[in-house]
Amino acid sequence: MMCITSHVSIPRATFPVQTLVDLIRERIVITVVEIQELLGPVSAVTAKRKLAAAGCRSSYSHKGRYYTLDELTDYDAHGLWSYQGIRFSRNGRLTATLVDLVDQASAGLFACDLKEIVKIEVFVALNQLVRTGRLSRVRIEDRYLYFSSNKAIRRCQRRHRAHPPPATNETFEQARQDLLTILDERQRRLFAGMESLRPGNGGDRLVADRLGMARATVTKGRKQLLSGDYERHRIRKPGGGRKRAEKKRPDPDSLGAHHGRRHGGGSLQRTAMDASYHAGGRLGAAGKRHYRRTVCRILKALGYALRVNHKKLAGASHPDRNRQFDRIAELRARALNMRQPLVSVDTKKKELTGCFRNAGTCWRRAPKLVNDHDFRSQAEGRAIPYGLYDLQANTGAFYVGLIRRSSP
Repeated sequence: MMCITSHVSIPRATFPVQTLVDLIRERIVITVVEIQELLGPVSAVTAKRKLAAAGCRSSYSHKGRYYTLDELTDYDAHGLWSYQGIRFSRNGRLTATLVDLVDQASAGLFACDLKEIVKIEVFVALNQLVRTGRLSRVRIEDRYLYFSSNKAIRRCQRRHRAHPPPATNETFEQARQDLLTILDERQRRLFAGMESLRPGNGGDRLVADRLGMARATVTKGRKQLLSGDYERHRIRKPGGGRKRAEKKRPDPDSLGAHHGRRHGGGSLQRTAMDASYHAGGRLGAAGKRHYRRTVCRILKALGYALRVNHKKLAGASHPDRNRQFDRIAELRARALNMRQPLVSVDTKKKELTGCFRNAGTCWRRAPKLVNDHDFRSQAEGRAIPYGLYDLQANTGAFYVGLIRRSSP
């Protein structure tokens, strides 16, 4: 018996390149999967062929899944462009981008420098480039310095690395201004005084104008450098700044003398019964302005702290309270000895059923989204869990009721 099989080919969707270009202009970036979803059931090979015909460029991040047009990009000085965390390069792939960056560097680049420029991990790509001979590297202590594979460029890069060119006046001024931004008050004053002592700088007035500081500050820094009279471990000398409230009023209780309207007393200890910002506000209304931190500091020095109420006070128990439990235990033991059924019943808290938050964790790739409020009107029902347990037979059952008087 002969079996004849016929193959029916399903025609795939086709689209012009201009349609793809218009789609990319609208979305800025696009993936092959998005093309298949928006333009019909085309194969990945066909989609990539259309992208190449449209002159699209793939990203060097996200494993090259995203594509865009060069006309939509705005490359920086390194030839890089980023859109919503998706990174593109004028050189295309990451390896070509790293080679171009190293070739353009005047003294080579470390891996950390390259990572800072391209904003993604470069360790694997750099090892691949070194193995294929597209880059060379030299180990410096515990790091590698990457040079160009071109001998002439590599020779110039090593020469610049060994003997860097002297800084120009513009570069020196910029470096000096950058240094001043990270110095504290004492360090800036001493640095200005040192600049004033250097010959050829024109004295205190010219240095003050150049650094944007007061002439008196430069003069003070110069005098402190010459005499050595400056703090080495502090920015200012001890005693500077505004005095604390405790030193202005040595008696802490006097700070709260007018706080007796609410609690019937005039001591600051009574302010500990309030929130610190309330206490500070009432002290300010009484003519003694104190900020919340001042009140907190004083209360802490007096031995106070933010505490919650503790349920420790127990009322007097009834003298016959324990007799009922003894009676229950006696009846349970008697029923067990007589092989009579002994049932224990318990119920738990009522729960709303539906898309509500509940305590506990579970393994998920992403958190489950639930309602932001637990309104009973949004619930599918109200579950009442309870269980029955037979101590004699060592068996039990668990039930979930949906009405108030639930029964199995």
